[in-house]
Amino acid sequence: MATPLGNLALKRTLVAMHIVDDQLHPVQAPSELDSLSRSSFICHHCEKIFAARSTELYYFPESDLTYHRHGDDFYRALIVLANGAIQIAGIDSEEEDVLQRFKLALGSSPRVETAFEVEDLRAASRKFFQSMKRQNREISAVTFKLSLGD
Repeated sequence: MATPLGNLALKRTLVAMHIVDDQLHPVQAPSELDSLSRSSFICHHCEKIFAARSTELYYFPESDLTYHRHGDDFYRALIVLANGAIQIAGIDSEEEDVLQRFKLALGSSPRVETAFEVEDLRAASRKFFQSMKRQNREISAVTFKLSLGD
C-alpha cells in the first residue's frame, strides 16, 4: 500500500520540466500540471517534440505557458494532442498568425522578458502555422465554458 509521501514522490516524477518564475527560480507546481504529465509538446522554434518529463521544457505558472530553452531564449512549446493536433491557447489566433508571448529572453537583469517586435510575432507565428499545415496537423484552440449561475 502506497503511503501519502510515496504518492507525492510519484507525482513529482511524472513532470520533470522546470517549473519557474520569471527569474527562473523554482516554484511550486500547480495542481493543474498533473494533467500535463502525459502530454507531449512541440517547440514553436525548432519543432522538436518533447515529453512533459523533459528537463528541456520550462513551465511558467504565472502565464500558464510552457517553453523550450534555446540558450538565453525561450520559445513557446505547445501541447500535441493525442490525435496529433496542436493545441494553442485562447490568447493565440491561427487566423491572425499570432502565438502570443512566443519568445522570451533573459534580460539584462536576471529576468525572463518578452523579446520580439510585432512584425517578428506575425512572421514567426505564420512560419509555425504553415509548417503544421504541411505536416497535416490541425490547430485546436483551447475553449472555455462559462456558467453564470443556474
